[in-house]
Amino acid sequence: MEVVRKALGPEIQIMTDANGRWTLQQAVQTAGRLADFDVAWIEEPIYFDDVQGHRRLAEAIRTPIALGEQIYTAAHFREFILAGAVHYVQPDVVRLAGITEFLEVADMAHSANLPVAPHVGDMAQVHQHLCFAHPACNLLEYIPWLRDWMEHPARIHGGYYVAPDVPGAGTTPNQRAFHEINKA
Repeated sequence: MEVVRKALGPEIQIMTDANGRWTLQQAVQTAGRLADFDVAWIEEPIYFDDVQGHRRLAEAIRTPIALGEQIYTAAHFREFILAGAVHYVQPDVVRLAGITEFLEVADMAHSANLPVAPHVGDMAQVHQHLCFAHPACNLLEYIPWLRDWMEHPARIHGGYYVAPDVPGAGTTPNQRAFHEINKA
């Protein structure tokens, strides 16, 4: 991390992701060291479902905790938020019950003064609209895996998503996608 911070300088945010691989003890030790390098967050440091473990971790470290890509209900997000076990809420509209439940989670986070940084997965197309619409969202992942398969892919300019200039969610597959599916 020291090498990465030195290479990027102080102006660039660094976010880390452990994908739930650490024990609570490993997370406390590692996150303690990450704080020295101004890491914006550590994502899913321990098993994603462990509310009390994340709460204990949040009490023990200075590095903020981000999580949510593997949480599938608003009720489960509520548990993490009420326990003080999360600092950046990362709902995924595809993994929740859709747009309504995503907005419920974003409202919950907003009420608790927590930022929402959605987990994009393959659906930046839909999440960009939600982020443009909700005041808790000020950060959105950019994972271009399906970019080449969309008729109107999400666009980035100067590090920011550009509002689409066509109607719809932007999830219409292009001819290349249909061709690749038919080949399989």
